[in-house]
Amino acid sequence: MVTLNIYPEMAMVKSACQACANKPDMLLEIFHIIQANLGYVPVKAYQQIADALNISRADVFGVVTFYHDFNNSKQAANTITLCQSEACQSMGSAKLKTQLEKSYTVKTVYCLGNCALAPSASIGGKTYGRVDKQRLEAIMEAGL
Repeated sequence: MVTLNIYPEMAMVKSACQACANKPDMLLEIFHIIQANLGYVPVKAYQQIADALNISRADVFGVVTFYHDFNNSKQAANTITLCQSEACQSMGSAKLKTQLEKSYTVKTVYCLGNCALAPSASIGGKTYGRVDKQRLEAIMEAGL
């Protein structure tokens, strides 16, 4: 019987699981592979991953949503990930978020590991410190 794959992303998910020998302890690595190839970990892939690794869908969901590095949908090209932890808030990240939301998609997280250079933001996987509206706009315009 021939099965048509209407979701080409699922072939990538299957390949990522196989590359990690379908081992449950490789779940994070599987997410990294999928996100590197697709730009996100599709929600529709959770069950396929769970089945391949012989774990529950709830386990897959719990891990993928725990880590802010993983997206469950395609991110807009104008997405800025902005830290809202205490160090960044003390340096104005809440106000910065309000300013940026008018022009960009702002995803909030609660630590980028760059507290000494607060406020911090991440764009396209690269972290920037001591950011303000002008600097982030310049980074976005330059496509960095």
